[in-house]
Amino acid sequence: MEKDYLALQESEEKFRLAFDKANIGMCLVDLQGYLFQVNEKMSEIFGYSQDELKSINVSDLAIAEDKQISSKFIQGAVVEHKDSARLEKRYRHRLGHIIYGEVSSSLVRDTEGNPLYFISQVQDISERKRYEIDLEEARNALAKANAELEERVSVRTAELQKSETSLRQSEMQFRRYFEQNLIGMAMTSPSKAWINVNDKLCEILGYSFAELQELSWDKITHPDDLAINLEGFNLIIDGQIEDYETDKRFIHKNGQIVYLRSCTIQEKGLQKEQKCEKKGVVVN
Repeated sequence: MEKDYLALQESEEKFRLAFDKANIGMCLVDLQGYLFQVNEKMSEIFGYSQDELKSINVSDLAIAEDKQISSKFIQGAVVEHKDSARLEKRYRHRLGHIIYGEVSSSLVRDTEGNPLYFISQVQDISERKRYEIDLEEARNALAKANAELEERVSVRTAELQKSETSLRQSEMQFRRYFEQNLIGMAMTSPSKAWINVNDKLCEILGYSFAELQELSWDKITHPDDLAINLEGFNLIIDGQIEDYETDKRFIHKNGQIVYLRSCTIQEKGLQKEQKCEKKGVVVN
């Protein structure tokens, strides 16, 4: 008998030491939810002394939104024999800030199955929860940024498609106008080369398109008009103006002087030059 008693004492002492010195909150809770034994870690987690904790109900430690969690578990364990559970709860520290706790609790019964008390472990997971909250906020912010980016891309794509459609229509209109040969029209490069010339301008100047491609427009411009023509041309090249008009003379293939009204505009690095003939004088 004495040997059994000593063994029991030794076992209880080991349990008490393990309980008191555990690096996790340990507590015994009665069937009404009141703490009646707590270890040092519980005091560290909640900011109360061990004596203060022994007069507190576990539900009173929780914030208002989580007060029913322990009550429901106690009811389920005692009445429905759901004797153990792992819970997450938010508690209020003595200093007022919120603690996130992970609780593992089990109902202890006597040999006849009658409920006696609960033994619970409480782990402070506040740091982990803050990390999870920060991570979730970052994910939400990233998702929002992605949605906003997709929206901007969608809007920009629609704008580009609309712009492309408008540009295509504008190019088609210009081509139809170019090919109608109502006036002389040409497209020239910044190097003064002829890129495209309509039939009407070929007729005015007396050159075929193939012949004009071997020349630049300054080569068939009357020398007395070249300086003023180049002045407007260079202002366009430098981006200072978008278009200019001038009266000028071209030298026809047969050597005659052709009088023109020239209107030159810039488009995407090209010069569109329009020329038409009026009352025996060629006007651009």
